[in-house]
Amino acid sequence: MGNLYLIGFMGAGKTTVGRVLAEKTRRPFVDLDEEIERETGLSIPEFFARYGEEAFRKVEQHILARIARRDGCIVALGGGTPLSDQAWQLLRATGWSVYLRVNPQVLYQRLKGVRGRPLLHGFHGSARARRIKSLLREREPWYRRADFTLSGDHLLPETLAEMILDAWSRRIARCR
Repeated sequence: MGNLYLIGFMGAGKTTVGRVLAEKTRRPFVDLDEEIERETGLSIPEFFARYGEEAFRKVEQHILARIARRDGCIVALGGGTPLSDQAWQLLRATGWSVYLRVNPQVLYQRLKGVRGRPLLHGFHGSARARRIKSLLREREPWYRRADFTLSGDHLLPETLAEMILDAWSRRIARCR
């Protein structure tokens, strides 16, 4: 059956939509960032501050590999998780991926006053908006590798979940 992986930029709604999907499908929900925090005993910002992004990405890939061995989970990935060929090999081998695409202006509104995002730390106002746009531009080619892309700009999480389930069931039907 495989896992369903939700990918996209921070603030795209991966965790929120993932929880709705898990409830609707009665499947286990796994938030990769929460797993990292639980396993390391540090918040994501604390980990970044102590060890840096490179060390974080190594831990992230290690924990993703362990989660990927499970089957039938709804998994919300961190925004930077799918930024390597190694991650994509794992995602493709163990499930189906959905890119929750959100435009930079909406992401800025969602992330405007949010703290605890290491890659946005120190960026405020228009500088934060430019940073979001720049990071999204860098990441977009990786995100577009997803099996299914859905615009999450102005839809409720329940609506997005229904659209994902519809596309996933069509995919499963084609595979039979």
